[in-house]
Amino acid sequence: PGMPRASVYTRIRSLVRSGTLSCIGHGRYVAIRKPRFTVPVTTWMREVNLFLVENFAGINHCITEAAGNLIVEVPKDDIDSIMRALKSKWQKVARRKEAKRFLAPLEGFILIDRLITDAPVSVEDSCPVPSPEKMLVDSICAHNSSQSLFQRIMEIYPVNINRLHRYATRRGVD
Repeated sequence: PGMPRASVYTRIRSLVRSGTLSCIGHGRYVAIRKPRFTVPVTTWMREVNLFLVENFAGINHCITEAAGNLIVEVPKDDIDSIMRALKSKWQKVARRKEAKRFLAPLEGFILIDRLITDAPVSVEDSCPVPSPEKMLVDSICAHNSSQSLFQRIMEIYPVNINRLHRYATRRGVD
């Protein structure tokens, strides 16, 4: 009461950024009692992110580390140019699809994959990383998750259901 509408929205955005509130849908917020989901950012992730930011200003991307490899997701139209640039600095760079064909497990590779348009990405230490919604949907697409794991993650961490459904639809998951 008596507070300008813009001030209310500014305060809400600052509470969301600080982790006190979480957006659970369009215009709906809850006080967070769950720990905020964070992806640990490694030195390797920071280094590759800095390289991408310096050489491809404004590009949307997402970086995560899994099974000893770095997975870098970039827009489909930029995959070839980013691969060439990364290969100029690092030797072990491959497309993620091609890497799946190797019989022996890979380690120490930068694997390039396509970033789905409007994929939910979070920022940790200035590095774009997958949000919990993205990780859940991607694990379903890769057939790496069970229903109990999915439910457990949703119990532990705040998950925006609308964001999850929107990304699942873009990935073609029903």
